[in-house]
Amino acid sequence: MEITVVDGAHWPNDLKTASIAFAGGKEKVDKGAPYSSIYNEREKSFQIMSLYNERIFLDATGHNITEEQLWEVIKKLNVEKLLKKQDTSGITYNIDSTTVKFEGIITNAKNDCWVDGTCSIEVNNKWWIAIVYGKRDPSFRKKERGLVTGIRFTKDNESIGKRVKVYAKIKNNNQLTLEGSKTYYAKTIE
Repeated sequence: MEITVVDGAHWPNDLKTASIAFAGGKEKVDKGAPYSSIYNEREKSFQIMSLYNERIFLDATGHNITEEQLWEVIKKLNVEKLLKKQDTSGITYNIDSTTVKFEGIITNAKNDCWVDGTCSIEVNNKWWIAIVYGKRDPSFRKKERGLVTGIRFTKDNESIGKRVKVYAKIKNNNQLTLEGSKTYYAKTIE
């Protein structure tokens, strides 16, 4: 099974090409969003393409399953959660601009802790937060760091879509860290 989800919240013009998939009047809307489904007899696969609120494009292909079974998998993604308006008014900066405190939605996760002991989450498609997690080299020197609560790094990236509250140190541009103070945190609030 292959599923691709593209959120065009920041770049709406990029999704103009997605509307081509729905050209020709073959789209349906009985699943809550315009979609088209194609069955490939040779590969015994269904492909579903859907555009949610003219913002989120979903392309899912499943082999040896029915269209309804593929929709059941799509429902579990909870795409509607991604459509919730992101309120950036709650972002506050310290006077010296070295820390940031905000609430948002986890929009991506890199669960490669097994490589170097550091995983990361992306919040609001903007802030990447490095989180020390997993096994570390025995010579690794522990640093003072904040607390992580409710965020799990699994192969299914189950933390994506969860609401999170963050207080972290700004490393550069869009990268944050919880290292440097026990007062820093990244915690889910749902």
